[in-house]
Amino acid sequence: MFSELVALTSELQVAGFNASPHFACLLEWDSRSAQLNEVDALLSALLGRGASYLMFWGPGSSVLHDVADETIVGLLAELDLPGGATVMTTDHDSGPLDEPLSFL
Repeated sequence: MFSELVALTSELQVAGFNASPHFACLLEWDSRSAQLNEVDALLSALLGRGASYLMFWGPGSSVLHDVADETIVGLLAELDLPGGATVMTTDHDSGPLDEPLSFL
């Protein structure tokens, strides 16, 4: 299932008039059992498509957030991103879903 999620990122398209190539992504995920290679694959795919704001919601999201920040530092160096590229992250381990949705 996880590889299918990563594959779906290749189909992401930002719709709209004069749309930015960047997007925000809210990942609703019980990531307590996530493997580091899965997280890396997903983050690489999302960043490669233009994700610039990653929000994590659900059990384990604080750990996922920490892993993501470390992974992003390495990926920014590897991916061909413009100089000064910024990726923001936030986690919402508990609380209602409308909380992280309000950031969008």
